[in-house]
Amino acid sequence: MAHTVGASPDELTAVGRDDAARQLREAADDVFLRQRITAIPGLGTLTSPADSAFTGQRELLSLIALGLDAIQDSKLSARAKQQLTTLFADNLSHDATRRYEELLLILRLAQTAQQPG
Repeated sequence: MAHTVGASPDELTAVGRDDAARQLREAADDVFLRQRITAIPGLGTLTSPADSAFTGQRELLSLIALGLDAIQDSKLSARAKQQLTTLFADNLSHDATRRYEELLLILRLAQTAQQPG
């Protein structure tokens, strides 16, 4: 509701609603993190609403942001930073695809093991 009426976290804190202020700050942090990751080619799908059920999503996105921060904060040239960001995004995509394929294999094996006979 605070977001709808345009109340700021500081205003909520001033009226004794630290809990609501914290939630509003966390929501703003999530939006910023999602926008930042969406801007990286190949990572935009990680921030889609369909993934909201994923329990560790915030932790995963935070780790990705830390990686991007490390690249940005490095003393590499702008071109090297861009290349490393692309490599990082490609590796994340590759790893996620591999893990998904492993999961499908495990599911097939588990289903086969449960079949009578």
